[in-house]
Amino acid sequence: MDRYDAFRAWQEAEQRRIEEAKAAESSIPDQISAQIAHLLHVQEEKDLERASLAGLQAIADEYKGRVVDCPERVKKALKNAQTKRTFGALQALKREADRAMDEQDLELLLLLINE
Repeated sequence: MDRYDAFRAWQEAEQRRIEEAKAAESSIPDQISAQIAHLLHVQEEKDLERASLAGLQAIADEYKGRVVDCPERVKKALKNAQTKRTFGALQALKREADRAMDEQDLELLLLLINE
């Protein structure tokens, strides 16, 4: 799931960039310019969501027919995303992959603490 790690890092970086830009909206003195900036950031969020879904589908397609070493629930969500190719299937895959990554991070942290 190294490719998913890179995807997740890219998505988080883009989301942070958009959030920082949105926070800067309040410092724009001109109301019209502030509204334009807000609308731009809303559009950027929508574009990021579309790009994220496309990227996730590409990852799912890349793993089609391959043996994947991951929890069973991720395998099920991956297969579902590969066959259904729907928004809901991709959202489920993202949720399960994120959950598995978080559990893996927690296990690693616990190992480090117990050493």
